[in-house]
Amino acid sequence: NDGKFVYSIAGSEFKLEKEYIVRVNKPLTANYLRMQSNGTIKLDGKHVRCAKVIAINETTYKIILTEGINRQIRRMAENQGYKVLDLERVRIGAIKNHASIAGDFLPVGRWRDLTALELKTLD
Repeated sequence: NDGKFVYSIAGSEFKLEKEYIVRVNKPLTANYLRMQSNGTIKLDGKHVRCAKVIAINETTYKIILTEGINRQIRRMAENQGYKVLDLERVRIGAIKNHASIAGDFLPVGRWRDLTALELKTLD
């Protein structure tokens, strides 16, 4: 419910890293991974920013973005003839999706307060 805070972590001009695990419908190729990372794909008439991309297995990769274009990952995949089957954001800045204060996994649909250290990393 804090619009200014949400904008500070989601707004593309802040260049805060957002990390995702992506599973697509067919085997990854070197060309696909290169195109996902090198900033040559155009969305909404503009080139996307370069991203960090690492293959995890034959159909799954990790991508780290610093912008937040609507449905960016799905649209970038479609640009190359792929379909995203699963997409999970696992990190925003230093905040990991499944981390809890006790070190346990945070169940889907639950929330927790950010620690003072996590809030400081977002400044």
